[in-house]
Amino acid sequence: MTQVATKQKHFDIVGSFLRPEELKQAREDFSNEKITKAELTEIENKLIKDLVEKEIDNGLKIVTDGEFRRSYWHLDTFWGFDGIKHTKQEHGYIFHDVETRNDSAQLDGKIKFNPNHPDLLAFKYLQSLVEDNDEVIARQSIPSPAQCYLELVRGPENVAALQKVYGTDTDALIHDLGLAYHDLILALYDAGCRDVKLDDCTWGLLADPDGWALVKDGFDNLQQLLDLNLKFNNEAIRDLPEDLRISTHVCRGNYASTWHQRVVMLRLPKHYLVRKTFKHTT
Repeated sequence: MTQVATKQKHFDIVGSFLRPEELKQAREDFSNEKITKAELTEIENKLIKDLVEKEIDNGLKIVTDGEFRRSYWHLDTFWGFDGIKHTKQEHGYIFHDVETRNDSAQLDGKIKFNPNHPDLLAFKYLQSLVEDNDEVIARQSIPSPAQCYLELVRGPENVAALQKVYGTDTDALIHDLGLAYHDLILALYDAGCRDVKLDDCTWGLLADPDGWALVKDGFDNLQQLLDLNLKFNNEAIRDLPEDLRISTHVCRGNYASTWHQRVVMLRLPKHYLVRKTFKHTT
């Protein structure tokens, strides 16, 4: 039976840390073709190593690479799957008085796991930093399958692209997206990962009436979409190794210290937590 995190901890981390100025400058230099990809990777490696040492020095037993190789907390993971491409929308994500960049993810084929997925490559370096330390576990945080699905239906162009590939066959979509995630998690496990955190803003989004209004197209009621999101997540975490710890982070979203959803903690138990539990056995 896969371990679903329930044991109380005094503190924990999701995995994302503020990017150092050196990293932000390196990304800008790479974008402007002032440095090569290899030079950017070298800087990332150095800063990740520094971060891991700080995490350990501060008593963390579960460490991450800070997501220093990602441009977004979620989109890079989606772009790493076969069948999902990087696109732009008219608008970015709307936070409280702030609009982000307008990147998105859109289907251009059947969804499949990519053996060269960037999250897998990133984890292998992280694992190399702690593999000789028996007291520390390397965590890989990834956005949830449900989060990926909501991105694939964010806006009419994304919806049209999804329907072009899968039509009305929701079961096939659940299977393919779930399997791509399942294969990624197993590949992480084979690389030494024993702790995966699913970063998931979907429940907060759907608990906010304003958020629900943004994504309800094609669904008759909120519970229908909640149940679908649960199916996506459960398809990904079924039949995993017994010594792999799976946990989730439910977030109302933040960008530059601004928030996306409101009244989440008041509504979330009513809509979800008292009705469903993670299915972690078969």
